[in-house]
Amino acid sequence: MSGAVPDEIPRVTARRASRARGPSRSAILNVSRRLYASSDYSGVTMRSIAKKVGCRSPSLYHYFQSKDEIFRALADEGLALFEGFMPTSDSSDPLDRLWWRFWRYYEFSKAHPEYFRLLFIDRPKPVGDETAHSRAMSGADTHQCVEACVAAGLLPPDTDPKRTAKVLYCAIHGAAVLGMLGECTPFTADRLAECTLRLAIDGVRAGFLKISSGASPGRLADKGIPVAAVQKPATD
Repeated sequence: MSGAVPDEIPRVTARRASRARGPSRSAILNVSRRLYASSDYSGVTMRSIAKKVGCRSPSLYHYFQSKDEIFRALADEGLALFEGFMPTSDSSDPLDRLWWRFWRYYEFSKAHPEYFRLLFIDRPKPVGDETAHSRAMSGADTHQCVEACVAAGLLPPDTDPKRTAKVLYCAIHGAAVLGMLGECTPFTADRLAECTLRLAIDGVRAGFLKISSGASPGRLADKGIPVAAVQKPATD
């Protein structure tokens, strides 16, 4: 019985030493990622992070001076994951490569939902992090994919890369968010994402981006688009 006490002393000392050292940087980031993914930016505080980590707020300041710094560190981690998370295509078809560039966005939402929420679902966040969207889908690499499709005659010659990137991004982002929310019925999440992206690309190929709200019936008919589908209803 007396021999059990000395064995217990080192364990108690180790626990106290661990508390004295405070949480690790990775523990802080793991907890913060979950908090930011489930709450808006303003709802996360250094105190709430410390509470979830199991320490006092001052312990966090050994690694981060503010919750902005924590968010930026998580954003950097998420973007590094995203930029390396590309379902590659060996196809020589530029249209296939354009497809995969946007499909990887959807696949990322499934593989890393917490980072996806943190990076791409709109919520208040530190100034400067709006670059996450442009780095992801609207940057030079995406524009080059569109331009390669135009050069190969797969998209209309006057296709605008920026507008095309925005339309395709909106299509796949909406499908990704609905998939995360489980609101895809009667589709599966994958089928909804595939159909949405294919329809958006087909619309670009048909030249739909060039059709303004004031397009004439003759021009719409030339595109094979029923006039009744886009005409405004008559008002009394």
